[in-house]
Amino acid sequence: MANCKIKEEFNSAHAAELNEPGTFDQTVNCESNMLPNTAPDLLVNADLGQEQLSNREVNKPLWQNCEDLERLQQIEVKERAVDDSLACMDRIEKILHSTTGIKSLARHIAAIEKIRENHKKCRLLVGFLGVSGAGKSSLINVLLEHEDLLPADDEKACTASVVEISFNAELEYEAVVERIDKEDWQSELNQLFKDLDDREKVATCEDEEPDLEREYRIKTAFSKIKCVYPEIKNPKDLQDYTAKGLLSHPNVKGILGKDHQIIHKNRDKFAAEIRPFIASGATNGGLGKTYAQWPLVKLVRLRIPAPLLEHGLVLVDLPGSADSNVARGIIAEKYQKNLKVTCVVAPATRAATDKPAQDLLGKALQLSLQLDNRFSTENLCFIVTKTDASINVKRYLQQNPDVEAAIAGELQLHKDYSENLNTWKIYFGEAQATSRSETELGKSLRKEHKQASRALGALRGKSSKKRKRNDEAEASAVTLHGVPGKPEEQAMRNNLMELEARIAAHEKQAARTARFLVKSNEHIETLQYNLEVLESRQKGACINKRNETSTFELRQDFESVPNPLSPAAGSLLQVFCVSSTAHSLWRTSSDLVPGFPKRSDTGISKLRRWMTKTTLDTRNDNAVAFLESFKHFQISMGPWLSDSSIDSKLNGAEKEAICRDFESALQDLIKHFQIVLQDLIDSCEELIAGDFSDAMEEIERKGVSTVQLTVNRWAQKPVHWASHRACNRALGTWTTSGGLQLSWCDDLVGIYLEPLTNQWLKTIHKAIPALKGGYDSKVAECIESFVTALQQRILVPYPQLYDAFQDLKESTLRTPAALEKNSARIFAETIQEGAREAHRKVKPVVRTVWDNTFVLCGEQYGRGHFKRNIDTHNEHAKQSSDRMLKKCSLAIREDLSQVWASLPDEFAKGTDPVIEQARAEFEELTLNCTKEECKSEEERLRSHLEVEVKRNVRRCFEELMIAWEAPLDGPEEEEDEVELIPRQYEMPDDPTKIDDTSDEDYSDGSGVGDDSDG
Repeated sequence: MANCKIKEEFNSAHAAELNEPGTFDQTVNCESNMLPNTAPDLLVNADLGQEQLSNREVNKPLWQNCEDLERLQQIEVKERAVDDSLACMDRIEKILHSTTGIKSLARHIAAIEKIRENHKKCRLLVGFLGVSGAGKSSLINVLLEHEDLLPADDEKACTASVVEISFNAELEYEAVVERIDKEDWQSELNQLFKDLDDREKVATCEDEEPDLEREYRIKTAFSKIKCVYPEIKNPKDLQDYTAKGLLSHPNVKGILGKDHQIIHKNRDKFAAEIRPFIASGATNGGLGKTYAQWPLVKLVRLRIPAPLLEHGLVLVDLPGSADSNVARGIIAEKYQKNLKVTCVVAPATRAATDKPAQDLLGKALQLSLQLDNRFSTENLCFIVTKTDASINVKRYLQQNPDVEAAIAGELQLHKDYSENLNTWKIYFGEAQATSRSETELGKSLRKEHKQASRALGALRGKSSKKRKRNDEAEASAVTLHGVPGKPEEQAMRNNLMELEARIAAHEKQAARTARFLVKSNEHIETLQYNLEVLESRQKGACINKRNETSTFELRQDFESVPNPLSPAAGSLLQVFCVSSTAHSLWRTSSDLVPGFPKRSDTGISKLRRWMTKTTLDTRNDNAVAFLESFKHFQISMGPWLSDSSIDSKLNGAEKEAICRDFESALQDLIKHFQIVLQDLIDSCEELIAGDFSDAMEEIERKGVSTVQLTVNRWAQKPVHWASHRACNRALGTWTTSGGLQLSWCDDLVGIYLEPLTNQWLKTIHKAIPALKGGYDSKVAECIESFVTALQQRILVPYPQLYDAFQDLKESTLRTPAALEKNSARIFAETIQEGAREAHRKVKPVVRTVWDNTFVLCGEQYGRGHFKRNIDTHNEHAKQSSDRMLKKCSLAIREDLSQVWASLPDEFAKGTDPVIEQARAEFEELTLNCTKEECKSEEERLRSHLEVEVKRNVRRCFEELMIAWEAPLDGPEEEEDEVELIPRQYEMPDDPTKIDDTSDEDYSDGSGVGDDSDG
């Protein structure tokens, strides 16, 4: 019964994988040495001799041999190889899972799961920071090619919530809205009620002046309240409410702290539905009234179909205005810490100030970027928006004679075209007047002709009655044309003929005039178009000059910041000057876009290409890491897939002996790994204990006096007493009603961290990363020594194991690559993330030392409170400065110590799998090379089942090799750039000359014979 069950299991599991017909009954009698050989780079065939093994040539797949391709094509080749490898693993996993009772399969299944688990996909955060109304949301919409996706306003801040935008391959739009917690909203409500209560108790404070900052706080907070609770029209209405009552209001009850999901196929409907959660002032329906949810939102995550995001870019739109909500502030800080690229956005009117780069970034953010080693050309860019705003071409050219000189030819051409246009307009006006006169004359002549025709007809009607009696007399009377008739009738005929001649001459002249009007209009249209193009090019020249100035100023200011880590040679700060509006017009309108003769002049395409380029290194590293892991997995299966028949197999005692020798060598390897790791940790600790600690101790000594001077400046002009009190109440961070940013905590943090910056960069970002090379080399030496020891202990006494050992050797010698990958992760992520957290611990220390003082001073009011608060600050600075600075040093040391303490576990994530894999592969080797006892019928059938499984797995690898060699499709052709240029034009010598030979009929079509007798 067991045998039948095995047969059924095999037939059902493998019939689909076999390319040729056959069942288990046909394969059960096959001998293992009759199996088809696999490709030479997949496994070592046991029939190959020693010489063949040592001289084996391995053909590299395309992904390892594509250096001659463009950078992007190389990555596409590797990513396609990753997809092929994942498909191959899926097929192999299906084959292995469909077979039961073979113990060795579990290891390979686990290896597949591990590779899939470690497969990293590119995810790079690109953040957009900037002042309110800088155009961040409009810019993101244009970059994503989704107009009006994010709410945008060119005049004021529109984005109230942090918005993360990533790729969705499902061709639908998805949003997850994360709301603030109940405690966060309660805190804002309590603060508002407290301010209202203070205003009632103390209308004025210092010098009988009202507290303007308190009024500003009330106004800002109430702007949120009335959005969420629309029935509350003004602050006085809040007398009927409490914070507890508002928390139980139906508009907020049951939704605080909960997520909300939105999914749409239609982009416009999706944009309309997410707007109330993002845009300040936006509303949606609630309880029969309109209310907004954006004050209750801390983060909105969007997933949309957008080509720019397809390869891992994640855009983050950060609010431009200061926000009192703690939850949103924490989210924004978290994103800023993890941004791969920081894009600082500013309008063109502000980007060319005296110190633009440092002013736009802000002192605290610049310091943080420096300490994170991200104040660099690879991690920072500036985007100058609204490049066409506030450009008066005439005035700009007067102020910039170099630009005027550069386009002197076009200016002269513009002048000539303007004169020609005026001339043609005069001619056109005169021709129009002539045409009108000719039209009136034509009407008059046709009217006269009509009247003459009717008169002649009437005369002929009267004379017809007398014709019979006067035939002879009429016959004797001859007209000028030889037509008999009376003299009166003849005169009328002559008059009619004269009118016809005049009409014909008139129509000829009218046709000439009409042709002249058409010709004049063509000249006018051409000249007007050329003038529009030239004016656009002139404005474009002014825009380009201002862009060059902004770029120069930003780069110069950026380069003025000292950097002990030398930047890459020739690496310039990326500055992009863009116009989102102009780019949209280029896409949606056929009209000329003033100032942008080419679509590329808008700067959007260039910015897109650069953003895509930022992903290339990560995409390449991820693809190579996966493919190397897969290749290692492929080789590690060699001992199991290969033919295990050898001339002389081991007996039980011999197997136990070599297992002891292997385990002894493996334990030596583990000890050597531990020694190398401890050396690394000791080196890191020594670096911190050396110059780094000396720098901290120097800051502790010199910083005390600096703290006292800084605290004293907090009360100096232009800081008003109300602003001073407000900043105390806000625990050291406040933006005044006049837009002045007070950051007392950041001031104190800067006192400690700014002097430490150079040493921090030298130690954390240079000296410690330099240790990685030594660690990797020593680990590789340990593995080589391990393999050598195995050769001595196993092959010397048992040379018959040579062929089988080669697979184990090759697999083991590839493990340093996996360990290097793990060490790269540790140095780039674990240590750097720990360092980022370490320097950010300084601010919490400052807050801990100063918060109680801020709270105390924030509660003060009445006459003299300003001076009392100043004295309190100065006294606290004297008492606590030394303690605060020492606590800062201690916090950094403790955090870094935790990083070093975590390294054994982190490195074990690389070394433990290597150890376990070596054990498993050696166990596979011993099983293949040990004499087998007599097998039962069931065991024999399972053995033959395993043979067929191996054959199918080998076939998967063979098909993968073919897929890896498939050529890559050619690169997509880029759209031709269209540039608007003036049309060819030459003023005729005699504009009034008309070609009379034209066959075109420009007459009004009214003939003269319709009412004539002929």
